[in-house]
Amino acid sequence: MIRAILLLLFLPFFLASLALSGLRIVTLSEPDAVSRIAWIDPDMDLRAHRQLLRDTIDPELPYLVSPRHQKHLARLSPLDTLPYMPLLIGASADRDLEAMQVLSEHVLRLDPRNRAARFVSAQLAVTRGQSDEAMAALVPLVTLDRSNAQIYIQEMAALAATADGRETLLATLSKAPGWGGSLVRQLAATSTDTDFLFRLFELYPEGQSSFVQALARRGELERAHLTFLNFLSADQIQQVSAPFDGQFQGLAGAQPFNWVINKSYAGFENGGGLFASFFGQGRPMIAEQLVRLSPGPYRARFVMSGQVFQNGGHFAWTIGCTRSGETLLTRPIVELLSSNTEYDAGFTVPDSGCRFQTLRLTGVAGAFPRTSRAIITSVEITSERGS
Repeated sequence: MIRAILLLLFLPFFLASLALSGLRIVTLSEPDAVSRIAWIDPDMDLRAHRQLLRDTIDPELPYLVSPRHQKHLARLSPLDTLPYMPLLIGASADRDLEAMQVLSEHVLRLDPRNRAARFVSAQLAVTRGQSDEAMAALVPLVTLDRSNAQIYIQEMAALAATADGRETLLATLSKAPGWGGSLVRQLAATSTDTDFLFRLFELYPEGQSSFVQALARRGELERAHLTFLNFLSADQIQQVSAPFDGQFQGLAGAQPFNWVINKSYAGFENGGGLFASFFGQGRPMIAEQLVRLSPGPYRARFVMSGQVFQNGGHFAWTIGCTRSGETLLTRPIVELLSSNTEYDAGFTVPDSGCRFQTLRLTGVAGAFPRTSRAIITSVEITSERGS
């Protein structure tokens, strides 16, 4: 992986070889051609050996290059960085710290703008816990080399392993760089330092969902739910219901205890509501949310409008125990009217093994697929205990 990334960083060196394609054809058909026409262009021999160096690269192992060609090119052009790039890539992939340092320093002396060498020097700084030096090298790379920005952000995230690194990250993110959200999401999914993460979320609230989702994926649903509640403001706490944001107003709140929307099939309406469009094929998840209901009887109500064609596919609401997968409710929506209509169904949460439930809207395939559309205005789950 590291080899491939670094190879991309100095790919521009290889692109320049296209200009020498004519020379390559001549040398293939007539090996002595270069020596015979070298007097026309004094740099012909140098360029020929640069081309040979590139052509020697094995397509399966792009970091293996003939040492003879490397040495010859280094002798012909001592200021050329190309002979050192295969060695630099290999040293980085093998985590040979001594070779990484010697080679990156030498390449940067020859070309201070060499991105591959800058990246390797940043890797060294991260490995050695030199957080300030690492950030100083990585920040410009994220800006100048956007196609590989995620690679640099992953290296930045590694700094969170030390206290000094976390402070450096916070100081950098306090300046609100455009790529900061991506770094915060990366940290939210990997870091276990809650205090550090909460300081990050003050700067980038959008990272909250990544953290709560990471806890949920690890099966820590109780902790994930408490964290979700802790992130809510006092006003939002007053609006907590089952489900959260039952009118689809786009309320702020961490997933998966807020709506997770499949954007290929649905989106929020201006002013509230969820628009869903299903093509009548497969069984895609359209929208879902984790809820926490105590054991007992409940009634779910779905207010919807739209159009569904007979045998063309339809919608269905389900509620099931999140951990066990046991289905508690299935409510097919096989007919829709142009005006809001309530569809309801009862279900019971068992006494054990079902502390969290998954509420989900899916599409159900039809015999003759046609596009069904719906606007969901409201979803509400109420207890029927004592009724």
